[in-house]
Amino acid sequence: MPLPPRPRGFIFDLDGTLYRGERAIPGAAEFLVELEKRALPYVFATNRANRTPEEVAAQLRSMGIACRSEQILTSALATAEALRPGRACIIGQPALIDALARNGIEATPGKPDYVIVGFDETLTYRKLATACRWLLSGARYIATNPDNTFNTADGVAPENGAVIAAIHAATGRMPEVIGKPEAPLFRSARRLLNRLHPGLNADFDALCMVGDNLDTDILGAKRLGICTILMMTGIARGPDAAADRRADIVAEDYAGLTQRLFSC
Repeated sequence: MPLPPRPRGFIFDLDGTLYRGERAIPGAAEFLVELEKRALPYVFATNRANRTPEEVAAQLRSMGIACRSEQILTSALATAEALRPGRACIIGQPALIDALARNGIEATPGKPDYVIVGFDETLTYRKLATACRWLLSGARYIATNPDNTFNTADGVAPENGAVIAAIHAATGRMPEVIGKPEAPLFRSARRLLNRLHPGLNADFDALCMVGDNLDTDILGAKRLGICTILMMTGIARGPDAAADRRADIVAEDYAGLTQRLFSC
């Protein structure tokens, strides 16, 4: 799809799009300032479920990227928003558990309505076995995100997709996924933009998704009719030949993206 004639809002991925490691990607902070000057609102959407918006915002500000915590959407928040109140067996860290509790989804040692699985550095065999037992008893199965790996200072580490794979091997069940490339996180991001900017009332076709991952950021946005901007600043090494993953705009850096969007 072509770039919307007048894009009304932007959704940004984080790792690989705005920063790598502990440093902001050159030009990212300045691009956001340019959006502010042009009164173009934006939010940040991440598949990670293990940090609070306050923690993410503090990290971005430490890199020189202006950010308010209310602009941050995590897959933990999107998961809590997508589900009705109930009882849950939760694999996840405090950021996920707290987000769910604020929306009326309480962790329980007893029979749950949901088994909810997110990234968990304290994952144990007992947690895994308990989740499998409740899934075999018919609990609704939810995963915050499907990512198989993430990058750390020590190299690649397993993410939530590895846990999903283990549970599938034991139960044969696959979860309803909230995070990218599935629709719920994008719907939450659109609602957040419209909530933060009363009167915006933007639908998907008026938005741009800026990300570095063809399989999550770009694929998920294209399914919903969102304009896609692939930044060659992270894991992507070139546009995918498959039509469902081909970005509308490919930018080597933020200087090039600024030229493409605002040169006329």
